[in-house]
Amino acid sequence: MYGILYHAGDVESFTACMVGYIRDVVTQLKRGLDGFWVAHPDFVRIGIALVEAWRQQQSVAGTTVLHDLVVALVPIASEHPALLAFIDGPDIEKLDESDPRYLRAVLASEIGLSPVIANDDPEEIRYNIFQALQYLADWLCGNGCVALPTKLQLGDKPVFVRVMDDLATTERSRWEVWAELAHGRVSAETFEQILAEEVDFIRSGRATETKRTEVAWAGEAARWYPMAVKLLRQLMTDENPPEFVTELLMPFTFGCVRDAKDPWAEAVRLCPGKFV
Repeated sequence: MYGILYHAGDVESFTACMVGYIRDVVTQLKRGLDGFWVAHPDFVRIGIALVEAWRQQQSVAGTTVLHDLVVALVPIASEHPALLAFIDGPDIEKLDESDPRYLRAVLASEIGLSPVIANDDPEEIRYNIFQALQYLADWLCGNGCVALPTKLQLGDKPVFVRVMDDLATTERSRWEVWAELAHGRVSAETFEQILAEEVDFIRSGRATETKRTEVAWAGEAARWYPMAVKLLRQLMTDENPPEFVTELLMPFTFGCVRDAKDPWAEAVRLCPGKFV
């Protein structure tokens, strides 16, 4: 699934989204996969067009239909050379399915420093904490999918977009941070410092003022943010965390917990040994 949304009327935001979307779709097509999810109806017809153009380019010698479509979809010409080279190049290197690390390869938990993404970088840790914390708070409010503001690089320039966060995104974020802590690439002190800074940033209203969040620490969310902090800390720092985030979230769907004066205390009472 491609989960990035562009900001309406912003050419750079649309371009950044299209570059990522095309790379994502083409990667799947190179592996023989022509069915995928999208985060917004605007991407459906574009996805169908990419699949059909790919098929034509694979079956008709000399056709440039896919290249022509990509050039039309990406309005900033400086992005064309690298994108077209990616399309014409081989699939990215990946683990073989027989490799014992295959099932958790996406978690980067069994390798040292990543040659692609520095998951131990404080800003990467900060981003994962910031996004996961907002999502958990909004999930506790009753929302399953949240369009959170973020930025993508377009050339050397950061561009405003939105990323559709759901439980899958939160799973990725918490396992990435957990891996860095578990393997000692990030200290517990650094984690707690960043978490405290992000909590303060959201609670103060600065995140809302700078359009970095739509999940303000106010109203219904103010009731659930403190519990989201506790859940996030357990998911990212526990030596043996639950395999799925929902193992900790599900008690908060019960009416007796949601309506309690102290939902956390009631969840702990109902599920002894589940929460730390």
